[in-house]
Amino acid sequence: MKNMKLHHYRVRIIRNPGVYNWNKNEFISEQVEIVAQNETYIVINDWYFTKIKKERCSYETYLNKPSISIRTNDRSLDNGIFYTLYSEKPVKPDKIKSEIQAKISKDYSWLLGDIDLSIIK
Repeated sequence: MKNMKLHHYRVRIIRNPGVYNWNKNEFISEQVEIVAQNETYIVINDWYFTKIKKERCSYETYLNKPSISIRTNDRSLDNGIFYTLYSEKPVKPDKIKSEIQAKISKDYSWLLGDIDLSIIK
């Protein structure tokens, strides 16, 4: 298991900052180290020892499937788009953009003109 890594992608695009405005717009593409795994989970060496489920699950982060959340009406947290992906293979920024655009089009089409995805490069 020595030097096993995953690709980690994170996008935060803040539309309206909340009360606690510590988040900034960002696109992060990095490799992260796997510190432990079993048949069900992978654990990443980060501040939180992030746990990733290997198979699809509706309430946990799971491998090779993006998590996209959109907040539009939260008074204390930042409103915007939040994307996370842990992948075994590299993913091109254009694919990430298209996944985010598809989610916006499906559930929040009125946001398309307000969100600038140009930070994803």
